[in-house]
Amino acid sequence: MNVQKRRNELDYSRGIAILLILIGHTNGISSVSDKLIYSFHVPLFFFISGILIGYNHTEQRSWKSILKGWVRRLIIPSVIWESILSLSYLVIKDIPLQQLLRNSLTLNLNLSVLWFIPCMMLAEALWILLLKLLNKHTSWYLYLFFAIAFALVAAVVSVAFMTRVLVAAAFVVIGYCFEKAQILIRFEKWKYRFMILIGIALLWIGLTMANVRVDLSACAFGNPVLYYLHSILGSITVVMTLRCVKKEISLLQWIGRNSFGFLVTHVFVRHAIIAVEERIFGHYFGGWSLALLMMLRTLLGIKVFSSRFSSL
Repeated sequence: MNVQKRRNELDYSRGIAILLILIGHTNGISSVSDKLIYSFHVPLFFFISGILIGYNHTEQRSWKSILKGWVRRLIIPSVIWESILSLSYLVIKDIPLQQLLRNSLTLNLNLSVLWFIPCMMLAEALWILLLKLLNKHTSWYLYLFFAIAFALVAAVVSVAFMTRVLVAAAFVVIGYCFEKAQILIRFEKWKYRFMILIGIALLWIGLTMANVRVDLSACAFGNPVLYYLHSILGSITVVMTLRCVKKEISLLQWIGRNSFGFLVTHVFVRHAIIAVEERIFGHYFGGWSLALLMMLRTLLGIKVFSSRFSSL
């Protein structure tokens, strides 16, 4: 099978998404900024995953090949970082080993940001399995019914982990349909594409402000219809905007390709910065200054160990 060329707008979009996650994990930013960030930053990752499944025709690959990629890029690094944090909890916080192991084995992970990894793999696996079973000539718009089905089932499932997986699967399907409809290619030919893009962005902001603050990791969706709409519109706004960028943005591209490294290391960087500030000043400042410092320190750390990380 031919290897598809990487698409800059998707690397850029993942770079934006992971930077927004870093900012979102910072206390002290304005409530409006926080609300806008949480309205789509994690769904954007699932949306991009769906685009990539459609672009790379992942359903045509063998399960062995797919699993091998997950093990190399996601599972092994996740196990390493989960083990590092668990060991630190065992030594520093004196948390019983049995409890730490139970958390890891039940996917109630000690490194809490890693909830995203098994969720993404299961959502992708669910959609790839359905694609393998379905007629390959099925029209893309019929697949939208699966996104709706996933969303409806997620609304009645009582297990938080499965709710997250099903919601993620809905966004994966939407991203897949977005790619199969060739909307990005058509977008470049639209006469009033920038006006349309501004309209989509304004609609995203309006729907976000009409909803409460949401958080996929906590299964807090507010109005579910508004949640799906503003998450999709926010994701489309980012991807379409970055599709318009013709000049290569090397740093953002590199961040996007090393998004896993940013995801896991920013937690340690954040705790380190807070500990230093509390030691020196008696309290930590938080806000945008902490967010910027986290980005710079995380970027430096990953740059040093970049050979150890793979992109999501």
